[in-house]
Amino acid sequence: MGELEQVKPLETNSAKVKVKSTMIPDTQKLLRCELEALKNQLQAQTKAFEFLNHSVTMLEKESCLQQIKIQQLEEVLCPTSRQKEKDGNKWNTEQGQQELYGALAEGLEGLQKTLRDSEEVQQARTTRCLQLLAQEIRDSKKFLWEELELVREEVTFIYQKLQAQEEEITENLVNIQKMQKTQVKCRKVLTKMKQQGYETSNWLETEEMPSGGNGSWRGDLQKELSDIWLQGTPMPEPSTPLLGLGLRLRPGPFPAPVQQKPLLPTSLSSRGCSPRRPHQRENKLAETLLHLWTVVPAASCA
Repeated sequence: MGELEQVKPLETNSAKVKVKSTMIPDTQKLLRCELEALKNQLQAQTKAFEFLNHSVTMLEKESCLQQIKIQQLEEVLCPTSRQKEKDGNKWNTEQGQQELYGALAEGLEGLQKTLRDSEEVQQARTTRCLQLLAQEIRDSKKFLWEELELVREEVTFIYQKLQAQEEEITENLVNIQKMQKTQVKCRKVLTKMKQQGYETSNWLETEEMPSGGNGSWRGDLQKELSDIWLQGTPMPEPSTPLLGLGLRLRPGPFPAPVQQKPLLPTSLSSRGCSPRRPHQRENKLAETLLHLWTVVPAASCA
């Protein structure tokens, strides 16, 4: 339409050119011819343009008809395609769901397997730790019982040793008391022997003996010596009575004392205790007294 509007001004211009042609000189005729040629050329181009416009319009109409036919064909084919699309989408959805369910099932199975494995491992570790703990407790109890038995044995041994020492101390105290009593008796006997020896020597000088004095003090002395002797070791009976010998008794070898068994048990005597010492002292004292008892009258007779 714009081209047609351009053609109308050209026609008006050409009319004006005809009006003014009388006024144009001959030298300008060539220019006028050229303008006419251009005019004809423009007209031809206008006709061609109109033909092209008509062709384009026809093509547009054909394209519209083709589009209508395409729409009709699409409407005819649309239910089938839509159904296929629906079926395809449904199948794809079901397949996707199945794949999703399968993946979820595999994941759950793997997770369950992992949980079972971890539970088994944890249970095995717990069982192993409990077994080791129980074994350690048993070993500790066994060791403690052994230590307790050793402590009991040591306590029993110490208690027995203390009892033995207590008995030994008690017996030693008794022996010491006996020895002290024996020493007191020995002192008394020595005192009597000194007194009787002095009196005997006086009797020999005056050649006078009191009646009954021959055996009374000797009997008392021998009795005391026998008591002292029996406290240490049993005194052997002489083959000849000492009382019947009078002043003519001579000193001679004294019979060997019989060894007396220790008063304490062998278990104590083997531990370094010496319970025989008080008795040995008593035996020596008794031997000395008896020797003096035999020597003093002999010396007085000489």
